[in-house]
Amino acid sequence: VGEGPGMKIIEEREKNGPFTDIFDFIQRVDLHGVNKRILEALARSGGFDSFTEIDRHQFFCLDEKENTFIENLLKYGNSFQNDQLSTQQSLFGGNTEIEIPTPVIPVCQEWSKMYRLNQEKELIGIYLSAHPLDDYKFEIEHFCNTTLSDFSDLTSLQNKDISIAGIVTDVRHATTKNGKPYGNLTIEDYTDTYRITMFSKDYMDFKSYFTVGYFVMLKGKVQPRMFNENELEFKVQKMHMLSDVKENLIKNVKVKVPLSSINEGIIEELRSLTETKKGNALLNFVVYDPVDKISVQMFSRAGKIKVSDKFLEYLKKSTEIEFELSE
Repeated sequence: VGEGPGMKIIEEREKNGPFTDIFDFIQRVDLHGVNKRILEALARSGGFDSFTEIDRHQFFCLDEKENTFIENLLKYGNSFQNDQLSTQQSLFGGNTEIEIPTPVIPVCQEWSKMYRLNQEKELIGIYLSAHPLDDYKFEIEHFCNTTLSDFSDLTSLQNKDISIAGIVTDVRHATTKNGKPYGNLTIEDYTDTYRITMFSKDYMDFKSYFTVGYFVMLKGKVQPRMFNENELEFKVQKMHMLSDVKENLIKNVKVKVPLSSINEGIIEELRSLTETKKGNALLNFVVYDPVDKISVQMFSRAGKIKVSDKFLEYLKKSTEIEFELSE
């Protein structure tokens, strides 16, 4: 927003105290410097998030005249400040002051989480209020063994089975001089970004994932390039949508419960969480006695379970149950 307008906002806040709401803000700041573009940038990036009576998307809602709330807010602010100035200059003092009604905060369609975060990234350079991958922390924790920051030293990863996850932030489709298709995609995780180039069959196999905004998991190995053995590359062997990982990759759930914790309540809870929908994962139980060091393993032969978010959340929160997931 520029140093000048930013300093004017800070100076007003330090002089007369924190802004109590968006109307207090627009009444007090110097609107000659804090214009529509700056208000839009502050709203989009989360600068007004402390004003709990209004959300970011509402600043851009249109009224019946196709005016945004920010435009109506500026009209109100200018009218209020002009009225204050006129009152101060009047021979009759404050008795001629006219109360100007505040514009009504509109109601409209909320922004998606991804759109909101992209606004932050565009204006600030980082994701501020959250990260797009937060919804897939479980998949990343249990199925990924490498971060993109580790790719800064490919030698240390050579010949290892690598699993990484990220969001696709950039793609490019092209053809070689010989007319063969190729492409590259850039992915980003919590730690870094990395660009991967694919040729020929690899590109044809995985190009459906070359879409900005896709959340993906990649499996492969770091190995010498085909035509340059002195240079290493990450060779992608499999790709998955992160949204499909739980259902398609979890093939076995092992639940370990101490004998002393087995009761009717825990049995009913586990039954209700696993019997509602059938899926692709085998459910194994290990009941053990830590005192006598005896354990019994049991599994369902009849059917497989669907690994739901609710089931996983129950396992994670339980202090008595240990669990393992495998492909």
